[in-house]
Amino acid sequence: MKATHVLLGAHLGAFLVLVFGTGSPWQEELIQQLSLGGAEAVIARPWTLLTHLVINVHALEFALSVGLLALAGGAVEDRLGRARFCALYFGTAGLVAFAHLVLREAGLSSGVLAGTLGASCGLLTCYLFLRGQERRRGTISFPLLYLLLCFGILVAVWVVQETRTSELALRAQELVTLAYGALDRSFEQRLLDLERVARLEAIQPATWSHLLGLSLGGLALYSVSVGERVRERLHVLREIHSLQQEVDARARVELLLTKISAEGIDSLSHSERRFLRYASRFYRHVRVREGAYSP
Repeated sequence: MKATHVLLGAHLGAFLVLVFGTGSPWQEELIQQLSLGGAEAVIARPWTLLTHLVINVHALEFALSVGLLALAGGAVEDRLGRARFCALYFGTAGLVAFAHLVLREAGLSSGVLAGTLGASCGLLTCYLFLRGQERRRGTISFPLLYLLLCFGILVAVWVVQETRTSELALRAQELVTLAYGALDRSFEQRLLDLERVARLEAIQPATWSHLLGLSLGGLALYSVSVGERVRERLHVLREIHSLQQEVDARARVELLLTKISAEGIDSLSHSERRFLRYASRFYRHVRVREGAYSP
């Protein structure tokens, strides 16, 4: 099973849970606790740096997120492998989250970040870089299709932002009217209604932040590629170091054997005897693994 399939299943399960609680106080509380707000909110709830990924509330946003994941995720994972694909996906999500926090603190954005659309947009960009020149959809080359998809994402983000903002504003207005206009409600009930209004104001969406994934996906891909090259170089250096150690060990063994031949085994010091004993065990195990030695 691919990591892409696991992610699709996890996003679907989380979306069904949220849909089941549509309009309920616990859904609003869950969104507030798991979505990514500003820097102060992150300090109070650091888990939101990861949990905001599972909060796909709007049906169009969810369909677009999983659609892009299904379109690009499998092909990117085939090219990069499971580990690097996961690093790319969550790395893109982390970069989008960081950029959202910077925009919030600079006063250029408001609302909370929730959902996987940013990470999915990043995968679409990575697909363009990795496989775009190889793939076509009918008579349309993928680079052209990428531009069309970007326009569709822009329209979808606008629809999601406007729809969610209107829904939350309408729900907040209904609660305010209920709190101040219904004479049969107790003080505790009115207080709960006003608390829900404050919670609805706190979970206003920042859907536009997801568009950052279109550019940050390329940065995440570059970071993963650089990290892989560094890992390969470190592996080569470790192999060279191991070979050098083995050469040095063999040379020392030869010197000790020459000393034994010339002066006898009693001429060896305690440390030289111990080294020779360890070297003998090591080379015996190596020969057994290679099938050249039968104990």
